[in-house]
Amino acid sequence: ELLIAVAYAALTAAGIRVLLPMYSDPLGLRSWLAATRVRTVLWSAREVHDGDNETDRLRLTGLERQLDELDVSSLCLCADLGLPERLLAAGVVSEPSSSDARLQALMANGDSEAECLVLTTAGTSGESKLVRYRQGAFLRSCASWEAAGMLEPSRMGGRGLCLLFSHSMGVRAFWNAIWTGQPLCLIPPEWFL
Repeated sequence: ELLIAVAYAALTAAGIRVLLPMYSDPLGLRSWLAATRVRTVLWSAREVHDGDNETDRLRLTGLERQLDELDVSSLCLCADLGLPERLLAAGVVSEPSSSDARLQALMANGDSEAECLVLTTAGTSGESKLVRYRQGAFLRSCASWEAAGMLEPSRMGGRGLCLLFSHSMGVRAFWNAIWTGQPLCLIPPEWFL
């Protein structure tokens, strides 16, 4: 979950629209890719290949085959991009500030109607659907929660848990944590089994 969250944050900060499926659906993948015009898939393929779950490895192989057929490239967050090593590397940590010039420029000049995130539904009522979010929706959500006092540490603005990152509430919890500068514990879905 951490690698996905970091990659999502970096891509979003760069203004790149992200498709974040709630689950892996070989049948839905083709339609999701077509509907969102995805050019590259980022995933933790090494984790699946190195794991001991043969079913997951077979599913990943099928997904890789579909991407090849659709001429969509893929990059592993670990093997290709070295994200875990980059996260562990020593670096300068800076405190975010709402007076930061870059943040102010993004908020003033950004396109609040630009699509920034596409989630999939769980498909519990039939076929999975795509849910599209715009940049302004997340900023307005954080600002309205703050104005209503919901981001006070004694309410929802303190330390938090994120039970499923690729769900709208998980992504909102993520942005609220960034907005308030509070820690957020990402719970891997595998822990629920």
